[in-house]
Amino acid sequence: LKDFVYMTPDVINFTMNKDSLNWFVIANKTITGFEGVSTSIAVSKDANHLFVGTEEGKIYRISNLALAYDAARADVNNTTCIVSTKLIADFEGRVVTGLAVDPQDENHIMATLGNYGYTDYVFNCTNAIAETPEFASVQGDLPAMPVYTIIVEMSNSNHAIIGTDMGIYETTDLDSWSYAGENIGAVPVFELKQQTINHYPIVVNGSNRMITNYGAIYAATGGRGVFESETFVG
Repeated sequence: LKDFVYMTPDVINFTMNKDSLNWFVIANKTITGFEGVSTSIAVSKDANHLFVGTEEGKIYRISNLALAYDAARADVNNTTCIVSTKLIADFEGRVVTGLAVDPQDENHIMATLGNYGYTDYVFNCTNAIAETPEFASVQGDLPAMPVYTIIVEMSNSNHAIIGTDMGIYETTDLDSWSYAGENIGAVPVFELKQQTINHYPIVVNGSNRMITNYGAIYAATGGRGVFESETFVG
């Protein structure tokens, strides 16, 4: 919702009816200063920090979520709430299309921007948990075009993969970019996700089986469906 961010601790509680889920307001305009329409989110590996990008070009950091497990601690309408919200970047006039937190370092986040007619679309931050985070362009030799999504590959903090208006690009030094979507083509890629969880067995026909796609990357395109890359599996 505009000017609101909600959180529920019950999303994987399959014993609860969807109408009974507990939703907490963890950020809003009136109390925490959060303003705008959310367009992208990313959470740190320890689940303590949530980064939210907006349609208006702002990036907010919402912190202390790891201990915010009930309404008293999580809902900003309560005086005992421990959640804090801070505006950490403002790309005025741009849409924040994608955010990614480095699985190895909660201080390292990356952001992508949309809109035509600009020169810089990918930004890097190495002090995201600091009082005043700083974002620097890592556009390098990437063609100037809207970028819609980004991931930091879980085993290499310098390896970023992005979905753009013309397919997938990647970098391993946060500077020089190369085309990486040969099997997808020059089509918009709106979402990238990597399977980063490996410790939950799944039950198939009554038997426990371990996850076999650990490290796989999935790409959702505009018009060509969803693709999977097993390059990083194993």
